[in-house]
Amino acid sequence: MKKQLFTLVISLICYSAFATDRVVDQTGAGGTFFTVQSAVDAAVSGDRIIITPGQTFNEFLTINNKSLELIPRTEGGQFILNQITIQFATSSNYKVTISGGKILQSILISTTAFNYATINTVTIFRSTLPSEDIMATGTRLNVYRSYAQGIFICYGKVIGCSFNVMRVEDNARTIPEDTVFIVGNIIGNGISNTTTNLLFNNPNSYAYISNNYLGANVSVTNNSNRFIDIQKIKTSTSKASWVVNNLLGNTSAANRTTGININIDVNTILKIYNNYFLIRDNTIAIRGNIPAQNLLDAQYNQMSSPSASITGVTTVSNNQLSINNTITNFIITSGPGINGGHPSTAFVDLDGTANDVGTGGGSFSIKQFPIITGSPNPPGSGSEVGFLVVPRVVHPGEKINIKVDGFDK
Repeated sequence: MKKQLFTLVISLICYSAFATDRVVDQTGAGGTFFTVQSAVDAAVSGDRIIITPGQTFNEFLTINNKSLELIPRTEGGQFILNQITIQFATSSNYKVTISGGKILQSILISTTAFNYATINTVTIFRSTLPSEDIMATGTRLNVYRSYAQGIFICYGKVIGCSFNVMRVEDNARTIPEDTVFIVGNIIGNGISNTTTNLLFNNPNSYAYISNNYLGANVSVTNNSNRFIDIQKIKTSTSKASWVVNNLLGNTSAANRTTGININIDVNTILKIYNNYFLIRDNTIAIRGNIPAQNLLDAQYNQMSSPSASITGVTTVSNNQLSINNTITNFIITSGPGINGGHPSTAFVDLDGTANDVGTGGGSFSIKQFPIITGSPNPPGSGSEVGFLVVPRVVHPGEKINIKVDGFDK
């Protein structure tokens, strides 16, 4: 007997033990700290910095070599800071969490002496950077249900977020096996004058790019315009990277020339399945350029244009042109895309039916991720799981491994 299991986003209540709660309030009432920086300076690893929402802390906060959690004082509230800089001298398993923040400028994260075995981790939940970026080097960055102008990472996960551009880059290190997950995001909605929504330029990591909407409205004429650009990626002839169930493009992107561009000088398996390309005529939907083109695999993709093309890819099957799907809130709601994806049970939808092409299909359907779109207040409150992975098929007597991360309180 087999049982189908799926990846879900669920809510739960969880409690953790912390060394000390340090409360910040500009009034200083009840012995609270007047500034966030003074609370951080007094804290030791494991402390929580609990910040009063509704007050603007005109601070350029710096966190050095500590594991801390920054959260609003009221459930579902949002604290306001100018900028956060997180600096680690060494990779020592430091963990910093920022939940419910509105950061008026940027969040800058760095580790000087890098060691993957003891990599530091920064996790950001339900936070907004209305006009600035989140930038991390030498550090794992996990971002959930947040909004920023740009996200720049080397390792980690970006789940259920809204942002305009993303870069995954790290050319200075050699590490063991690693996968960067980019799942359930809205990338580039409404932005103009950019050439690439998502650049993957990290030779140390595999990519899992799934159920995202990539839709910048490009206003420049440039042959490098593309939604996804893969320049460097982990080399392997046994394990695949994936670009699956994404929606790429919009009808007004008149100068867009390439949907997905792969231009790498190593041999690696890359599977491009179940994507919907909403692109203009005579556009290259997928362009491949690697030494062994037979390792590139494009199947069950749909294109709105009758003249879109796939080049430099040897394994090409069941891709369709001139496909008109109805799209509502970035999801195909009717048309040939419904149940039009790869028929394997590996891609089955959450309701047990065949895979829907685009963002609504498969285990990581964007329907599960309540996307934040730049509203001043982050959505929802309470604790939740941001990313849950379980086996799709379980046989009697088998051990089940469940991976969960992303809860906050």
